[in-house]
Amino acid sequence: HLAVAGEHVVMADIHPPDTLLDTFLGDARASTEFLRLDVRDARAAQDAVRRVRPERAVLAAAITPTPADV
Repeated sequence: HLAVAGEHVVMADIHPPDTLLDTFLGDARASTEFLRLDVRDARAAQDAVRRVRPERAVLAAAITPTPADV
């Protein structure tokens, strides 16, 4: 909703966005920025927060199975 409203949204993940996410975001993708980040790396996460200086943060990290795990 924030990206659709024109807010700058920073996404961080260990994997870059794929076409499915780009399709889901549609035109809102232009309001987003991607950071390749392993959230388990505390120093990298702190550096990202210092650089981005977010007003708010939402942590939605999850461990999900990959096709090789299934």
